[in-house]
Amino acid sequence: MSAYFRTGVLAAIALMGLVEQSCAQTSLIPGSRDPYGLSEPPPVTRRAETASKAADLAQAAATWINELGVRQVVRNSIRSEDANIKALINRSGQAGVLFEVYVERTDGEIPFYSVVGDGIQMVGAGSSPIAINSAANQQDRLRPSPRSGAVVDTEKSYFLWFTKDANGIQATTYAAIPIIYETNRRYADKKLLETLNQREQDVAIEAAVSHIEKSVRTKKLKEKLADLKKRQDETNAAILRIDQSLKAELEKARKAQQASSTLSLLASALTLSSQIATLQSSLGTDAPASVGAAKSTAELKQIVDGMASESIKNGDKLTLQYGETIDRRRGVRLEYIQFLREQRYPIPAVPELRQLP
Repeated sequence: MSAYFRTGVLAAIALMGLVEQSCAQTSLIPGSRDPYGLSEPPPVTRRAETASKAADLAQAAATWINELGVRQVVRNSIRSEDANIKALINRSGQAGVLFEVYVERTDGEIPFYSVVGDGIQMVGAGSSPIAINSAANQQDRLRPSPRSGAVVDTEKSYFLWFTKDANGIQATTYAAIPIIYETNRRYADKKLLETLNQREQDVAIEAAVSHIEKSVRTKKLKEKLADLKKRQDETNAAILRIDQSLKAELEKARKAQQASSTLSLLASALTLSSQIATLQSSLGTDAPASVGAAKSTAELKQIVDGMASESIKNGDKLTLQYGETIDRRRGVRLEYIQFLREQRYPIPAVPELRQLP
């Protein structure tokens, strides 16, 4: 756990290459990605009274979606989903519903483009396109394959994101490559992926519970929700507090170890007063009063080594507390899921929640 706090997240965020995974999504990724995003087409949003009309307007405005045959297939496919999209947005309380449009290409004298599976595929409802796609790709999915002789063209492929609008439905087109790239980037570090999963699951749970709460009428259910919220707030506050304390102890240990190394290297070249001043400067507010009262280099060394040892021990204790508190939060989240099941919430349609037992 402590290694996670020291290096895991930063290393994963810094990683710019794609990590191959044994999932369907990985095989769709091109060999490289424009690092500056200059070639990535921008999202296009349009509004209308139905999902199909909004999507049609968005696709027409997105000049990079220029295969008329593909647009016609998508138009017909969405029309059959109009009622389902509207119902799922209203019933789930999530931010929106995501569909994927994978375009296949058959090479010839003139390339022929079509839609894999002859229609759009629903990824699910949830908090954001990337969160939904990430959660869905960590689960088993039945997905159509390209026709014999055809290949998936990721540069022509895209996602459709439907959200509720005051006057109907809002549709946004997103080029596939940035979402696929970001989805797979998360696999670079398991701890990073776990952290993002938990964060996005919490957002999806909150949206679901807030939606269900509007229809809760009985005192018993209201009290149950109030208790779950109270325990969730308590565990979240405890996690934040422990996390901050753990980072402080790790930083204190790092400074003490560095001071000890500096002392070993420079002791013979500095007077005792200079050694004391150097340690006080490097340790900052963490410097104990005993540093200023030290009578020898050996005593100074003993002080900073003791500081490092004590901070490491404290860090180990905090790491244990952190794990126990995470387990408590996980238990609360599972109680939320059980509550949603009892209220017949459409969990199977929300990949972020479908991940949970």
